[in-house]
Amino acid sequence: KSINRGAVPDGVKVTSNVEYGRGGDRALLLDLFQPQSSNGLVPGLVFIHGGAWKGGDKGMYRYYGGVFARKGFVLASIDYRLSGVAPFPAALEDCKCAVRWMRSHAAELGVDPDRIAVRIQGHRPADTWLCSSGTRPMSLNSKGTAATKESAAP
Repeated sequence: KSINRGAVPDGVKVTSNVEYGRGGDRALLLDLFQPQSSNGLVPGLVFIHGGAWKGGDKGMYRYYGGVFARKGFVLASIDYRLSGVAPFPAALEDCKCAVRWMRSHAAELGVDPDRIAVRIQGHRPADTWLCSSGTRPMSLNSKGTAATKESAAP
């Protein structure tokens, strides 16, 4: 059960059920949260819900989608094939597909393709594996804007 399925704040554009790929004959979907206005390219975030690869859904991060979009991020909250539908490592392949989708659509989304981060709830081994596939560590600096590990102040 999710407690984060409320309304998103003003100034945030939400596009639900965007197809980011296919897993066999199944559409892989994400919900996209974007600031309604921005100056230049913004960081992208891909949120991957928890649930031990067997439960949960992209709606779990609706609240955070609104929060981060208000701060100037483009956030994609994704669904992936759960373990009861497709055997491991299908879910990880779906997650990597979502990162590739964001990178390939970066120009139309207004995302800086060199500043895409992944947030995985509760999947530490997957976090390491996905980050080794081309994403960079990112954190928020004191102003609430994105800073890559390389540019973050000590």
